[in-house]
Amino acid sequence: MLNNQEKLLFTIYVVVYDKASLVIEIPVFFKQSTMQFGMTNAAIMRLIIYPPLNNNDMAKHGPLLILEDDEDDREIYVNVLKEMGMRNEIFFFDAGDALLTYLQTTTDRPMIIIADINVPRMNGLELRRQINLDERLRKKSIPFVFLTTIESREIVDEVYDLTVQGYFIKKPFYDDIARQIRTVLEYWLIARHPNQ
Repeated sequence: MLNNQEKLLFTIYVVVYDKASLVIEIPVFFKQSTMQFGMTNAAIMRLIIYPPLNNNDMAKHGPLLILEDDEDDREIYVNVLKEMGMRNEIFFFDAGDALLTYLQTTTDRPMIIIADINVPRMNGLELRRQINLDERLRKKSIPFVFLTTIESREIVDEVYDLTVQGYFIKKPFYDDIARQIRTVLEYWLIARHPNQ
């Protein structure tokens, strides 16, 4: 509580609006009997106001579900999201059955599932089959993309029989994998999402 010898003054300093957020920076100046006004006696309060999401945006802001058991590849996903400035949560799963359990129990509206095929217990192909067999999950129409090292023609044919939205052969180098991930995410940020 300020006494008679103290004053608290605040003014809106900067207002910046971009597509993501409204940013307000407020310098809070204070004066005591022994102090002068100035930035040395001020604190900057930063307030970020995110616009409300409408139904068309909710899925695009939902979590990314990544079926990937390789720690180095997981790090690439995290770095790409940071570089793109995406605020989506990212959930990693090292086995398909764990991701399936999450889908069956969550109320989230995921933006996308990106899956490797070679993972423990339930592989990526079986995960996709189980999603297709579950009417409730199938109707969620979550985009499903494979990013894997498997190049077999038979596997590619099998994958597209399962109705997926993409199949990418994972490149051997960091920058190339990052570019693939970025391409997938940029597409689904622009495209009309199937569960909007």
